[in-house]
Amino acid sequence: MLTLSDPGRAYRRVQRDAAILGSDSRALTLLCYDEFLEALASALHADAHELTGLLRQALDRASTALSAIRAGTDADHPMAAVLGSMFDAADRAVRGAMVRFHSQSIEAIKDDFTDIRAALSAVEK
Repeated sequence: MLTLSDPGRAYRRVQRDAAILGSDSRALTLLCYDEFLEALASALHADAHELTGLLRQALDRASTALSAIRAGTDADHPMAAVLGSMFDAADRAVRGAMVRFHSQSIEAIKDDFTDIRAALSAVEK
């Protein structure tokens, strides 16, 4: 059961759950990218405002979303090896940011994944 302590968070969770239930694999992939990008943006915001607890939560969400993106990547796709290397680098940066946050690295990862997300979104079904 969702706690009532943060109604906005509960609403977003219900909204995300509804989107997941009504999605095909392509839409789920885009949702994972969206979650990853939102988590990185939250981490950058938390760092800029010295919100340590929020920073840790955002980095945990980013790590989880990146794992989902990786798991959903077709290993037989011609770009799988390149994407795997990119996922590895992003994972190292996110885990490293849990110890010492480097906003430039997180911003660069966010930019790269924004480009990938836009390309995926542009692809016809």
